[in-house]
Amino acid sequence: ALGQDAGAATDEPRSKRPKAEAAVGEMRPRKAVDIQLLQSIKERYDHFDSLREQTLKRSRDVIKAAKGAIYALQRDDFARADTLLNQCSKDAGSIFKELVARSPSHRCGGGGGSF
Repeated sequence: ALGQDAGAATDEPRSKRPKAEAAVGEMRPRKAVDIQLLQSIKERYDHFDSLREQTLKRSRDVIKAAKGAIYALQRDDFARADTLLNQCSKDAGSIFKELVARSPSHRCGGGGGSF
């Protein structure tokens, strides 16, 4: 507060003092970067990214087949449209079972439209 001198700051509890004022025995050396933690994070990210890439690639195939089914319907080729739509359904179910069920966050984005 106003009117207090700078020496009054030392009356604060130790938890409120700046680290430079802490006693030498209280200081514990820390590593700047925890390499094991970073490696663990990187491994989880790489696994997530691999599942994401597989989901996107296979979802594009489902969407491409659905587009083909639409074109087949426009040409009155009902047998071809039925075949393509059945394949879409089978492939989308497979993607969901193999990839998306293990990582629910993959339901959104590019692959989400094919489910």
